[in-house]
Amino acid sequence: MWKQLNKLWSKHPALMTGVGFSLLLLVLFLLAQQFEVKALTLEIQWIAISILPLVLALLAGGYVQSFKGFGVELEARLENTSVTSIEFSATVKESITTPTSVQKGGIDHLEQLRGQRIDRLAFIEGRSGYYDPVAVKEYLEKLTRLKYVEVQSSTREFRCLLPIKLFVESDSRPPDGMRQVKRDAIERFIQSLEEGNVLTEFAQSAITLTVLETESLVKALKTMRSHHAREAAVISSDRQCIGLLSAWKIEKRIADEVLRLSK
Repeated sequence: MWKQLNKLWSKHPALMTGVGFSLLLLVLFLLAQQFEVKALTLEIQWIAISILPLVLALLAGGYVQSFKGFGVELEARLENTSVTSIEFSATVKESITTPTSVQKGGIDHLEQLRGQRIDRLAFIEGRSGYYDPVAVKEYLEKLTRLKYVEVQSSTREFRCLLPIKLFVESDSRPPDGMRQVKRDAIERFIQSLEEGNVLTEFAQSAITLTVLETESLVKALKTMRSHHAREAAVISSDRQCIGLLSAWKIEKRIADEVLRLSK
């Protein structure tokens, strides 16, 4: 028996994980009824919750094309729902307009940006001597709402997102309202931009996985599961990044659909 289970686990890890979690949740809900007879009449909502891991495993693993739950086609709803239909982290992008200096009018533009919700700053790979560390440092210091640095190719297509925490001290908020920026990290980043090796230099932190804005929730989740990723950049047909998608938001949407159909 154990050999058979090990064989199943090696061939279908996602499915077996879903089965295991579903069984565990179901047992916990039954125990919560204190072993009374009414456990046999466990409310349908709790049963629905207990099978959610199995549903996610079946859909993400591609084991079934449709899941008929409570008399309604769950999969049909999800396949016809694109990733942009759920609340993902849409980001507002800004490019450095005065890359070699924040003087000569650049400082005025930067001051105007401070009051806006700019959470993504774009840089282009392959430009030698284009970005000055002092200018970049000032942008990162004053744009305190920044969450990501985006790297684009020479043709302005999306390459990756880098978390802002790589370049600033954790939760630093001096009295003047500016962040404390890591100068060495900025210089390292600019050098990697010029040499075109950002993905190699920041391989451990870069978010490179992408899903199209028109992709269905199920397909997006399959893509993220197959790459063991919990986040993916949402891109348009011309490979422009429009936001960041988290796997847990897709899973929550699937869970909400199951619970809604169980009413």
